[in-house]
Amino acid sequence: PSRAPSDPNDRQSVAAAAISRLPPPLTNRRQPPLPHRSNQSAAAMADELARRAAEELTHVMQKKVDPEKHLQKPKFSFLYKVLTEIVQKQGAFKGLYNESELGDEKPADAVREVIVQKLIDVLGFMSGQPLTMKASSVAKGDDMTGMLNLLLAMCHEVKQKSDPSAAIARVLGGEKPARAALGDGSKNTDAPAPTKEKERKPSTSSSKDKEKEKE
Repeated sequence: PSRAPSDPNDRQSVAAAAISRLPPPLTNRRQPPLPHRSNQSAAAMADELARRAAEELTHVMQKKVDPEKHLQKPKFSFLYKVLTEIVQKQGAFKGLYNESELGDEKPADAVREVIVQKLIDVLGFMSGQPLTMKASSVAKGDDMTGMLNLLLAMCHEVKQKSDPSAAIARVLGGEKPARAALGDGSKNTDAPAPTKEKERKPSTSSSKDKEKEKE
């Protein structure tokens, strides 16, 4: 190994050369862009939601449901197929839909929204937690997360073998689950408006005067 030079001037020149070869400070470096963690986490959450929905549907329908094939971009046709099989073969949600709603292979757009809205409302009554997805977005296939959550909620109630008769009667009667539980800022139209107490006017007559009037 080479020895350090004995001359102080030589040592200073060697040190200066070594310093010049050092990389610039971190503040002067151009930092690489950070990865899009929000997009990655959102995609991971969507995959996890699809996997859970596939597991629940496989258990309820007694047939394999592939999350990549059926649930990556679930359409109304898939929801309609699942709902028809659960209602007709398993008898779940019996009485909620009429023949014009579940009897047509390709229901019109307006009927699709009604089908989804009925399911959202009846599940809200059964669980006691109103669902936040919009029926129109789910029916059009624009809300994948809403579709998957709706499938999960439906599977949960079917597995619990809950009696939906009371909830179905309320939905067919035109009732809606309490809107105050939703996170969209909707007002609870079912709750009565708060009543204000009437202001009491101070009495001008004393108790002695009232006793005299009675006499």
